[in-house]
Amino acid sequence: MQLHLRSDTTIEAFSKEEIILAFPHMKLQWIQPSPALYKRLTRLKTETNQDLYKEEESDLPELFYLLDKLRQHSLLSYTILSSKEPLMTFTPHWNVQWEPKTISFDEDLSIQLSRFAYLHCSAEGKWITESPLMSGTLELKHPKSLEILSALGQTTSLQTLRATFPEISTQTWHSVS
Repeated sequence: MQLHLRSDTTIEAFSKEEIILAFPHMKLQWIQPSPALYKRLTRLKTETNQDLYKEEESDLPELFYLLDKLRQHSLLSYTILSSKEPLMTFTPHWNVQWEPKTISFDEDLSIQLSRFAYLHCSAEGKWITESPLMSGTLELKHPKSLEILSALGQTTSLQTLRATFPEISTQTWHSVS
């Protein structure tokens, strides 16, 4: 799973002297950001933020502080990858302090998409799944994610889904759960 800034983020200033990130409901500002913070925010600007944690270990507290601050304000999106390709992206609603969790459950357990979930095309032409019961939106980034959603329209199990979509890794299935 990759973390990145929400797609509705605008960058008003991005230099080694000052960073200002603007969102529809707020702004975050860092004055004189450390070089490590500057590098990490640069990586968070894109969905392909490889090596987010690759810096000196002494800078890790600053990274965790940054990620926690962004998470508290619902400013991060979470992309699930399959074979290094984006499969789907979850973006929490504003003021929802959401954290990804790995859930383990019996692979034979019956699962089904909520009857309240719906799929629509956004103004930008992106396929979005939403539900009044969800704490965010799920953007489908790959044709395979639409097939998975379709398969979840009827009662199935994780074991059946894994057999139907063998190209998707076990780790990815547990991220999606």
